[in-house]
Amino acid sequence: PQNVSQEAMVPVSNIMSEQPAAPAVQEQPVIKAEEPKLPHQRQNLPPSEISQLMKDSTDISELFKVAESALGPLNHTQQNSIIWIYNYLGLKKEVITTLLFFCSNIGKTNPNYIEKIAYSWAENDINTLNAAQDEVERLNVSNDFSGKIMQIFEMSKSPTPKQSGFIEQWRTSGFSIELIQLAYEKTLDNINKLSFDYINKILISWKNDGYTTVDKVIEAEESFRKKKSSSRQNEVDPDIEKYKIVMNKF
Repeated sequence: PQNVSQEAMVPVSNIMSEQPAAPAVQEQPVIKAEEPKLPHQRQNLPPSEISQLMKDSTDISELFKVAESALGPLNHTQQNSIIWIYNYLGLKKEVITTLLFFCSNIGKTNPNYIEKIAYSWAENDINTLNAAQDEVERLNVSNDFSGKIMQIFEMSKSPTPKQSGFIEQWRTSGFSIELIQLAYEKTLDNINKLSFDYINKILISWKNDGYTTVDKVIEAEESFRKKKSSSRQNEVDPDIEKYKIVMNKF
């Protein structure tokens, strides 16, 4: 019989163990599809296409009639705006109708303003009649509150977005108009100018220290004055010092 070399007699198991290990299968990262964003830039359709849309879509035709009753005769820009709100933002006809009359009632009929609210409603899924009516009620309350603040502060221009944020924060925090007015007067006494940030600090400080009404603030001031007048020069009343910090830490 033929001589078999020592190398040829290596067990099969050893040969298998010497094979290179198969590369580990790497898990591919799961890539989530981005949610489609709402188109913020509307198309500018020519009059001929708008006329055709009015013939093809009963909703568009009816929306134009409603819009004319709310806003007056529509120009080309307004027509494009309504089509964009309906076709691209996807707001329902009754929701758009509610929006148009709301904007008409507050005297803000500029297409850019209407589109801004429509875009916000679409993003926040305000797309039923009940949801739209609830949002209009909230906006009316907010606008009424804001109007009163403007009167108190003797503002001739509409609040900036930052100022509107302060006003909405005060409204939702439950600060009364009277308390805000007192904080405004304190601000004028201290820095002689309107400062929303300064007023906000006063209001938050009062709230944190339990002064939630005008009466409580006045009561605290009277108590401070009485303790101050009755205290000796070299004695320090901790209550007085606390009030000093509350009233003068801004």
